[in-house]
Amino acid sequence: MKIIKVLIISLLLLCIPLIGMIVFPSEVQWTLFDFVVAFLLFAITGLFLAYMPKRFNDNRLLYSGIIIIIMIVMWLELAVGIFY
Repeated sequence: MKIIKVLIISLLLLCIPLIGMIVFPSEVQWTLFDFVVAFLLFAITGLFLAYMPKRFNDNRLLYSGIIIIIMIVMWLELAVGIFY
C-alpha cells in the first residue's frame, strides 16, 4: 500500500512541470526522458523515506533530511550541472 501511495504522489508532483509546460511553453521544455528521470528520482526518494528501517527511529528526522538533501542535490546537478 505504501508503494502505491509513493507512486501516486510522485506522479502528482510531475503535474507541476506538466502544467508549467502548458502555461509557459517557451520556458518549461521537458522531454519524456526528463519526466522519467524525475519520476524515478521522486519514487526512489519516497520509497527510501517510506521504508526507512526501524532502527533509525531515534534520528528519523535527521536521516530523512539527509535523504531529501541528497535528492535535491541530484536534481540540481541534473537540471543545471552545479558541479560541472
